[in-house]
This record gives sequence, C-alpha cells and structure tokens, in this order.
Amino acid sequence: MDRFKVYQLDKTYASHAFWVAHRATMLWHILVAFAIAWGIPFLGFSPYVALTGLVVGFAFVARYYYHQFLTYSHQVCQLKVSDRLLVSTDLSAKTDVFDYIKLVYFELQDVGIFVQGPHQKTIFISRYFTEFEALSEALLDMAAFYDIPVYCTGSRWTSLNRHQFYPSVNEPAKPLRIS
Repeated sequence: MDRFKVYQLDKTYASHAFWVAHRATMLWHILVAFAIAWGIPFLGFSPYVALTGLVVGFAFVARYYYHQFLTYSHQVCQLKVSDRLLVSTDLSAKTDVFDYIKLVYFELQDVGIFVQGPHQKTIFISRYFTEFEALSEALLDMAAFYDIPVYCTGSRWTSLNRHQFYPSVNEPAKPLRIS
C-alpha cells in the first residue's frame, strides 16, 4: 500500500486574482466593442454592419474567455506523491493518476513544474503550492530514481543537484525564538 504525501494549492493563490483581472479585461473588451459598434454608423457604414461587428466581437471575446475558463479549471490544486504514483486533482475535481515508470519528462520553469505523462497527458504544478520546494525536491528525487529526464526552461538538465536550483533546501531550520 502506497503512503502519500499531500501537497495543497495555497489558499491565497495568485490566480484568484486572475479572475478579477480577466473580468476587468472582459468589461474593457465589451466597452470597446460597443464603442466601435456605436462609431461605425458615423463612418458611413450601415447599422447592420455595426450590429454584425458587435456580434462577431462578442463571439471572439466569449470564445477567448471560455478557453481561459477551461485552462483555469484544469489547474492542479492537490498533488499526492508516493514512491510509486503521482496523483493530481484539478479544480474541476478530475483526478489523474501517473505511474513514475510511464512518465515521459519533468520540465522546471519559473512558473512551476510541467509533468508530461503518457498519451500526451500533461499536468502543471504551480509554484504557489504550499511547500513547493519540498514538493519539487520529492519530484526530483523520483526523477533520479526512475531515470525520468528533467528539463529546465527547455534544455536538458544534466545535473540533478536540486540544491543548485532550490538553494533554500540547503538551509537548516532556524530555531524558534520565544521571548
């Protein structure tokens, strides 16, 4: 039986601000679409052209935000790591189970870690996870043990020395001072 270490997405996660910013951007797009639709008749075009432009503009804005919603809902919010399996749960409550033997590669980037699984299954682990450094250390240990290639911002990472990439892992815990 596998024993899992559970990592959660931080509650104060920055992507919650994502929706505030995107709603503001969506309102801006709607206002621009209305301004363009209102201004087209003054340029000598018929109101039908303005209405068609408004509908097409709204269709593009709706498609863009629908795609953004799908991307956001597939973001990993919980990750369970064991010696054999990697289990991810996204914001839409979909659970994916990855066996380390079948993983293709890990890619370390500034925004987090991409895990490429079999059959083009990919998960993204955000750097906003609580204990992200411990999580990435555990994943790098598994990569070394199972011979999984690790890439760092696109190029092959030849040294699996995690202390170069995460220097705070080397720091000893500071004693708690009680005054």
